[in-house]
Amino acid sequence: MKDSSVYVDGKALSTAREKAKLSVSDAASACSLSSQQILSLETNSDTGFFNNKFKIICARKYINFLKINPTDIILSNNNDSTSEETDLNITDEETFAESQHRSQFAQLKIEKNIKTLVAFCLIGIVLLALYFSNQHDESENILNESNSEIEIDNGSSSDETEEDQISLFESADENSAESIEQDEQEQKLTVLNDSDFEQVNETSCNNIFESNEIQNYRTPNVPDKPDNYVHIKSNQDISLCIQSSDGDVKLFTVGDSNPLTFRGQAPFTLHIPNPDGVQVFFQGWQVWLNPNYQIVKLNSYQDPNLGSLE
Repeated sequence: MKDSSVYVDGKALSTAREKAKLSVSDAASACSLSSQQILSLETNSDTGFFNNKFKIICARKYINFLKINPTDIILSNNNDSTSEETDLNITDEETFAESQHRSQFAQLKIEKNIKTLVAFCLIGIVLLALYFSNQHDESENILNESNSEIEIDNGSSSDETEEDQISLFESADENSAESIEQDEQEQKLTVLNDSDFEQVNETSCNNIFESNEIQNYRTPNVPDKPDNYVHIKSNQDISLCIQSSDGDVKLFTVGDSNPLTFRGQAPFTLHIPNPDGVQVFFQGWQVWLNPNYQIVKLNSYQDPNLGSLE
């Protein structure tokens, strides 16, 4: 390129660079040009440029960096300068459009990554909730299995079928009534008392309930369960007497492996020779057993005749 058709005011470029207190290498590095190209622009030389179009591109880049008016710096003597200018503008527009496209693509990618992260977080929260829910259900199932019981029907649950009822109140035949009663009176069970061992049967249960030393209990709050049964557990085998409101007295043996659910109607009267290790549940509440009493009377929360109790 000997007869250049493009004139660059190199003096204005070098003056602007020196005013900005920049060296040739600083300007070249900032504009992604070589030091030779910077010097060529400042001396209006064609060295380092393979055509006028490329020289104008480099000059524009240097001019934009120095923030000066390109109209006063670049002059063209060729009629083709207009078309070259147009091509340069188109190139700049394409470069700008491509830059905008890349910026939008990067922003969309960031938004997509954020949405993906939020989705994973939500999935993790749902999985944790399901896990703890399953753990809670398993705990309840284990608790229910550990509280499995042998229910004894006292004849008050009319909605149960005859096959499912376990009744200890079967009526005896008239001809064998005396024989059965005699066998029950002769049966002796050893139970733990406060001081020593004594023999208890259903006949002695009737006599025991005539005592005036009774712990009166009533449900302290609105009950969660009905008052037609009482549930008893014991960590050792123990014989106890239970009397329902109908006055009928029955003798049962309760132990760690055979809890008792006695169905009837409140109030229930219980004779427990040794309350230690015994748990009684009535209307959804655990009954506190006073160790000074062997007889406790369970009165329901709705009992209108219940007075001041201990």
